[in-house]
Amino acid sequence: DPGTALEAAARIADPAELLNIALKTEHKDAGVAALERIVDLATATPEAREVLEGIATRARSKSVIKRARAMMQMIDEAAAARRAALEAWQQRVASVLARVEAMAATPGLSGADAQLADAEAQWRELAADGSFELDQDTAARFGALVEAGRRAIEEHERIEGERRAAEGRRAALRGTRVSVCERVEALAGELALDQLDIARAEWEGLAEGDEPV
Repeated sequence: DPGTALEAAARIADPAELLNIALKTEHKDAGVAALERIVDLATATPEAREVLEGIATRARSKSVIKRARAMMQMIDEAAAARRAALEAWQQRVASVLARVEAMAATPGLSGADAQLADAEAQWRELAADGSFELDQDTAARFGALVEAGRRAIEEHERIEGERRAAEGRRAALRGTRVSVCERVEALAGELALDQLDIARAEWEGLAEGDEPV
């Protein structure tokens, strides 16, 4: 009786006996039930797929064969989806690594600090993905690249600060020189010689701490 067979199959816990039922029974419901208890699709392994393949080629029941093939296909599709997700995740990891490496090489990019912070936020998101795990070497490489990038940005900012300060000093020096020249050009009257001496001394004082213009 199909109902009795199904109830009997439900009471069996031994995997080997369940496999025997799936292979030999002619009751489709009991056979499919035994098959599904042998292989849990939620935690299917390559070994489980091999079991299904064996059942699909040896079972007596066509329903069991059909269900085994469908389960194999579901396992294959899940594995393909996981591979695709892994590849996409790995590409994101490589992209963030390349981005940080580029910033270390070109620290003068506009908004480099903000870009580095954004890259670190992306990395934390990738690391927090429970589906995949970063290996220690890759994590260490990212940390080293971030440190190199931060040092490069700080060094670039230091150099730029010094350059701007030097430009400011040169601009101030030029302004003072122009002012002295204008005063000399405007000299006239009895005090001209005294004022010229003052202007000359001021000019010579500028020359002592002069910077190339």
